Amino acid sequence: MSKFFTAIGLLSLLGSASAALAAEDGPEVRHLGRTVTQYRDGNVRAVVSTKYAANHRDRAWTVLELAVAAESGKPVAIAREDVSLVAEDGSVMPLPSQKAMAEGLPDVSRVLKTAHVMTDPITGYFPFADHEHRLKFFTIPGESIVLEEEVVSKTRMGRGWLFFQSPTGKWDGLYELVIKNRDLTVKIPFRLPPNDFPDKESDPKIVAW
Repeated sequence: MSKFFTAIGLLSLLGSASAALAAEDGPEVRHLGRTVTQYRDGNVRAVVSTKYAANHRDRAWTVLELAVAAESGKPVAIAREDVSLVAEDGSVMPLPSQKAMAEGLPDVSRVLKTAHVMTDPITGYFPFADHEHRLKFFTIPGESIVLEEEVVSKTRMGRGWLFFQSPTGKWDGLYELVIKNRDLTVKIPFRLPPNDFPDKESDPKIVAW
């Protein structure tokens, strides 16, 4: 009997060591498709689709689709000011206001209809989430209210569209979608035009820039 409990103790220690090593490895960022990238760090899981952006690179305004949920039991709050897009040269594009988006992009409804048709099936990467709600950082002008902060949990996944305006009037090169506040530091790299898929690198935690 003592040998049995000794074995259980060793297994527990090994499990703890494995968990510690996994934490030291840092976040996991993986391509799940040519225009889909996933970020996981044990605190939050986020999946970004760049399919619309990849097919409309010559337009000043673009839209990314984001799905996000907590991976632990602690809910995660994301404010509009927490979200930005960083270009290869280091320039930062904050998430614009609803007013700025509506004034700069008069055909919002048509853009979103096109984006919906082209959308990647990203919600399947959240099998633990029982409910899905729409992120309301943006909306078609006049249709509903927008929110300055969203809260997601492990069972409640948020999914929605993020609009950005390019200072150069086009989209070409390496970008990083960043969600950062006192609880989160999410960085999701992607390329426009996108890389081929599957990736050639051997380490599945590395996304080639």
